Amino acid sequence: MNRLNGKYRLLSVFIVVAWIFLELVFLSIAFDAQNNYLNAHFSVEKIEEVWLKFYGVSALFTLLTLLLLGYVRIVSKKVLGYENLTYSLEDKLKSQGQKLELALEASGLGYWCWNINTGKHEVDTRWLTMLGLHVEDILHTEKDWLERIHPNDREEIISIIENAMQKQIPYVIEFRMLHFDGHYVWIQGSGSVTKVDKNGKPVELSGTHQDITKRKELEEIHIKNSLYLETLFEQNPNIIIVTDGVKLVRANGAFFKFFDSYVNLDTFLQDHSCICDFFEAAKFGNTITNEDGKWLESVFKTEEPLVKILRLGEKHYFAVYAKKIYDDASTHTMVTFSDITETYKLRHKFEMLSILDALTNAYNRRHFNMLFPQELNRAKRAGLSFCFAILDVDNFKLYNDTYGHDQGDVVLHAIAETLMQGMQRSNEFFFRLGGEEFGVLFSGYSEATSLEYAQNICKKITDLAIEHRENEPYGCVSVSVGICYVEAPSKAGIKEIYSKADKALYTAKESGRNRALLDALF
Repeated sequence: MNRLNGKYRLLSVFIVVAWIFLELVFLSIAFDAQNNYLNAHFSVEKIEEVWLKFYGVSALFTLLTLLLLGYVRIVSKKVLGYENLTYSLEDKLKSQGQKLELALEASGLGYWCWNINTGKHEVDTRWLTMLGLHVEDILHTEKDWLERIHPNDREEIISIIENAMQKQIPYVIEFRMLHFDGHYVWIQGSGSVTKVDKNGKPVELSGTHQDITKRKELEEIHIKNSLYLETLFEQNPNIIIVTDGVKLVRANGAFFKFFDSYVNLDTFLQDHSCICDFFEAAKFGNTITNEDGKWLESVFKTEEPLVKILRLGEKHYFAVYAKKIYDDASTHTMVTFSDITETYKLRHKFEMLSILDALTNAYNRRHFNMLFPQELNRAKRAGLSFCFAILDVDNFKLYNDTYGHDQGDVVLHAIAETLMQGMQRSNEFFFRLGGEEFGVLFSGYSEATSLEYAQNICKKITDLAIEHRENEPYGCVSVSVGICYVEAPSKAGIKEIYSKADKALYTAKESGRNRALLDALF
């Protein structure tokens, strides 16, 4: 720009100097003409005519000079604008070139250019580095490039490139190229036509190479792992399902072996959306059901989740393990069901042995001590009344002395069996507390119904008509019952309830036996 300003100033000075020079020439001519006219004794009018011509020519030349200076000024501004634009474009091209170079370097891309007519194949340093080569190691020809491609990939690459040239569309392909050390590296190649002749026929193809060997190795590991996991999933002897929380998404071979009436997931989903449709509550309430559609939540919250499934008339028990799995779009849950039916039955058998009385099969004192506070708390939460009854066989010592202890055991067993058969509600529990003493827990009855319940116990025992000559005046085996009725369980404690029931039993015996008495807590 400074160079252009200097040229403009030099031209302007030249024009001004020329103008002064010509003015002097014209002035000299005017003086010569005046002298000639004076020597010739011309008139004053002739001399004035000469000077008028001089002034006219001077004015015209001055005007032309000013116009020329203005034109030069305008031209110089346009030239300056074009020159600035040229510099700006050059800077942008240089900047874009630098950015492109940095982008190629940062992405690890190697550049190549192939002249289709001459077969010349030019590459940059990064292209060479991918293959462990130097510029003197290659021939810079199409043939040299093709020979470095793995033989199994060569035909496919040629076909793709020819199609790209014919249709003049870009392409991306993955293939293997020979490294200088002798092994093959995976390359992701991309290219497109970058120059055509006047007939539109491609004459140049350019593109990039990127080393993707690490990615390919990871993909191979992923494929192997996926195959391994798929095998574990399908061949696992445990039932494995994948659910979105509402319906089944996938199930393994063990699932269809168990539900053998369904050949695939589609046929299963026609009848059921979830395996939870088959869940049932166990007798002791320790298995998960689909209450409120929240069985999965229960699985995650329960320390040792179990489910019971009734299938073709057989009960199956499964230990359940759930794990959330995530992908880009959603969250699923993988659930494993391990069949522990035999273990569960064996464990349940031992558990039952630990809580049952060996003689009568009624619950024992150990289970009573555990269940009493649980049932009392349940009644408190539900706002129900609560009852505890103690019953004792009348004159049982005399019975043993008269008929023998073996026969006494028969009587205890008969009493327990009779009373347990009459208990049909889930909140009624019968215990042998020790010796000839039994206990009953129940809830939700009124005071009058509770007393009637206890009186009915007495009647059921006398209806057995078991001879007991020493039990006067009845002549048969009978029981006395003491009941503590609690209207508001939240206001009563276990010891207080037990004590009141025991006192009521004592009063029943003192007042003639074979009867039930009730003491209430409000």
